[in-house]
Amino acid sequence: MRKKREKRVSAFPYYSVTLLRHQAGVTIVEVMVSIAIGLFILAGVVQLYASATQNSAVVQGSSTIQENARYIFSRLAEDVSQAGFGGCFNLTAASASGASRFTNVVAGNNAEGELYDFEQFIDGVDNEAIENLTFDAFTVRYTKSSERHLALTHVNPSFTIADSAPFKQGDLVLVTNCSRMTMFRVSNEPAGSGVLSYAETDGYNSLGEGGLEDAYEVRVKEEQKPGTPPVFLSRSTMGVAQYRIDTSAAGEAAGVNCSSENAHYCALFRKTTTEGKGDELVEGVQGFEVEYGWQDYNNQDTLYFTDAGSVQNNWNLVDRIKVTATLNSISTAPTNEGVQRMERSYSRVFLVHNQFPSDTQFREEL
Repeated sequence: MRKKREKRVSAFPYYSVTLLRHQAGVTIVEVMVSIAIGLFILAGVVQLYASATQNSAVVQGSSTIQENARYIFSRLAEDVSQAGFGGCFNLTAASASGASRFTNVVAGNNAEGELYDFEQFIDGVDNEAIENLTFDAFTVRYTKSSERHLALTHVNPSFTIADSAPFKQGDLVLVTNCSRMTMFRVSNEPAGSGVLSYAETDGYNSLGEGGLEDAYEVRVKEEQKPGTPPVFLSRSTMGVAQYRIDTSAAGEAAGVNCSSENAHYCALFRKTTTEGKGDELVEGVQGFEVEYGWQDYNNQDTLYFTDAGSVQNNWNLVDRIKVTATLNSISTAPTNEGVQRMERSYSRVFLVHNQFPSDTQFREEL
């Protein structure tokens, strides 16, 4: 007996055929709508990226200015606060008798107003021109040393000490008995000899002028006359700091000078030697103004702030310095006036810790 062949028939024949017959891709309208939505999202992403980039440039510019200003003022505070420091007395050039307590016998660059002119522990100049800009500059002077050595004998042109190992030829040496001070340059190579000589070309004979010779007649401690103060020698590690504006290293590399058009190439330099520009502290300093303050106790304790040209003979009375620095962001950033360099101005007053303008001698001079 033959089996009947089963015939399979779809339960939904009409609908199956209908579905297969009408299946198709997306329409042009759907494609255009999808593209429009994608472009809208992409525009939002681009706008977000642009805003983030602009905000980053603004934040970076502000941060650069603030960090540079903070660094400048920290260096200024360190130097200005020490101006006039001489170890165990201040370096006020004009004492009650009008005689200088500091003698610099280092030849060269020690004339009035020059870098090593310790007759005046603060001085400045107004409106130094660089291209089409002008800046102020000022110099502070003080002494600083980490060790001292008792002078055993002194016979022109040399001192003897117990240990000359820390010294070498060319060092600047400070000699003081806490009443007067002299700076000289070592002309010999001590090499443990205990002898520190100063060259005749450095004007060593000035040590014997104006009573200084008596101050430096030193003997071994046991043989010192009663009341004779001991004399100490120390190696000077720092004594001068001059602040002025000049073209930055980046500007020199690009062959462009500091100017109003290229203010990002203006840099503040700190100079401690007579050679070169000194150390570049920060660039982008497009304004540097300095004022000097002192008190007139004969005029109801009036506080004066004035420029360098108006200080005249009152430099030794200056007990504070006001610095106004204008800095830019170096790189461009969006501002309310368009895309350009951001600018900020900061002012700060620094006190000279070693000046005491209320002393009787200063009141008499005023």
